[in-house]
Amino acid sequence: NGTQDDAVNTNLQQAGFGSSATADTLKAQLETEFNSMIASVEKYGGFYIGRYETGNLKEAEAVVVKNNSDINNQTWYTMYNKSKGVAVSSNVTTSMIWGCQWDAVMRWMWNQGGDKKTYTYDSTGKGNYSGPRKATGSDPEYAVNNIYDMAGNISDWTIEADGTSYRVL
Repeated sequence: NGTQDDAVNTNLQQAGFGSSATADTLKAQLETEFNSMIASVEKYGGFYIGRYETGNLKEAEAVVVKNNSDINNQTWYTMYNKSKGVAVSSNVTTSMIWGCQWDAVMRWMWNQGGDKKTYTYDSTGKGNYSGPRKATGSDPEYAVNNIYDMAGNISDWTIEADGTSYRVL
């Protein structure tokens, strides 16, 4: 649905759009990307989540790599743009996670039972909730199904909006 901030041209430029872009430009792009993601999931039977948080954010090209500490303090618009350029092979499309993908991961973990199921409603011990931020993937206790830092450490943007006022963390 977009947010009020989507009409601010400097935000759209941070997101990688030209100076003539509007909120409708972003909305159309997001609809195209969502439809492409759905088609990809149907074609390949699923999707991947980066094992580590997106980092290297002060550089031109973001990465998903263990022990990266440059992982925070970005606007949604900058992260939207950076997530598209994560260094991967040419046949892979990258983006921030969609809310429906997050929900699918939680349903999958719930259905697996055991520690994965517990994580979906109690992530105690699976994230850094106090103290200084840690480098991504630096604590093996924070891994769930070999994906690190899904709980705690920092807030991660999702690609979606919550109504017309806020992006979803």
